[in-house]
Amino acid sequence: MRSASLVLVVAVVFTVSDSWGQDPPSKDDGVKAEMKRLEGLWLYTHGESGGFTTRVRGFSPALLFEGDKVTEGRVFPGRDIQKFGSGPYKLDPSKNPKTIDFTLKEKDQKEVTRLGIYKLEKDKLVMSFSEPGAKERPQKFDQKKARIEYYVRPKK
Repeated sequence: MRSASLVLVVAVVFTVSDSWGQDPPSKDDGVKAEMKRLEGLWLYTHGESGGFTTRVRGFSPALLFEGDKVTEGRVFPGRDIQKFGSGPYKLDPSKNPKTIDFTLKEKDQKEVTRLGIYKLEKDKLVMSFSEPGAKERPQKFDQKKARIEYYVRPKK
């Protein structure tokens, strides 16, 4: 019994001492990991607003996340993305719901910031944004208050 207690104490000491001197994960680490998960092309599947569901046929609105930049565009079957506007984005995965902000500039237009919230589950992305230029973001996913947009990764 005494040797089992000694083994337990030694194991605890090694476990605790192994983490000494290491910084705890920072908020930036969580943001970088989440940005990595968003990286790539996302295709719009549908939206919900005011009790109505909208779908697009013949092409798909798209978002392309590259590093700290997002590009809005559309994709026709068999073609590359047609880009409309792009700019930096910021997110905070530590909030509930998670927050995301786009600052986009379309051709010959001024920059506009959209404040939003998002959910990211494997290959599904759900977002809801305030109107461009609004000072407050949606507080929850409620199609009566703000449009909800659904995206998926394209199948390979």
